[in-house]
Amino acid sequence: IVTFVTVVGWGKNAICDKLQEIHQQSLREGSGGLHGLLGIPEGELCVLEGDHLKKAFWTEVDNVFRRRNVNLIILNRNFPPNSWATSLAKLDKASKTAGRSF
Repeated sequence: IVTFVTVVGWGKNAICDKLQEIHQQSLREGSGGLHGLLGIPEGELCVLEGDHLKKAFWTEVDNVFRRRNVNLIILNRNFPPNSWATSLAKLDKASKTAGRSF
């Protein structure tokens, strides 16, 4: 799981777009996408954008955790320090509900 810690207006969308571009290029070249570049097992990349999902963000996180083929998740949303404990608890709950670890 990749998160952004209080990066308001610093180009999270541009970073996520670039990571997806690198992922696709690496897949086309047979290098295994970001998974291959990072040295983690093959699987699906999922980018969740908080700006688009709004209130459905955590519901979608729950849904993604249930998808067994997803093993690299980028959460394009700000996580300021005062939300870390709550956000961690939500991620932990999603992983336990899906029978997975993160």
